[in-house]
Amino acid sequence: MFNILKGSSKAIRVVVLSDTHIWRNAAASMPKSFCDDAYGADMIIHAGDLTSGSVIDSLKELSNTVFAVRGNNDMGSVKLADKSLYELPDDLDITVGGIHIGVNHGSGSYYDIPQRLARRYKNHAFDIIIFGHSHRVHIKKEQLNGKETLFLNPGSLIEPRTGLATYAVLDILDNEYTCQHKYI
Repeated sequence: MFNILKGSSKAIRVVVLSDTHIWRNAAASMPKSFCDDAYGADMIIHAGDLTSGSVIDSLKELSNTVFAVRGNNDMGSVKLADKSLYELPDDLDITVGGIHIGVNHGSGSYYDIPQRLARRYKNHAFDIIIFGHSHRVHIKKEQLNGKETLFLNPGSLIEPRTGLATYAVLDILDNEYTCQHKYI
């Protein structure tokens, strides 16, 4: 578990994205409006299916702190000689400014990913669970282990399935957070 920016007196900005599916030259593929918004963020979290290590390199040019999990298409990246993605974890457990965040790409049917993740994390007390896989925006609070947990899918920055490219922004301060989706 990572505990980051504990006790910070300023709002912590976390940019969240998933399902970029960039095969090469990530810097040229990411929308300028996203790069402008993410530049200088305290942290960037990628919920999997990067498909190229260049995505992480490009995100590190925007923020000093970048976390990512492996998605189902990242495992196939080994065929493309990008073994760095195969080493990414399946799950992340991060605490940022007092907010406990779990990250997993998700798998299987798009329609019940939150329910499967609730079962997976039945022994955790997350404030937020971030996932991807469906390329669809999802933001809904549900009870998990007697605690209200936000299930957040930022959608897809590059290959949206609902028309508009999306990502999410979390602003965290004093053990509280706000979340918004950004549409490009």
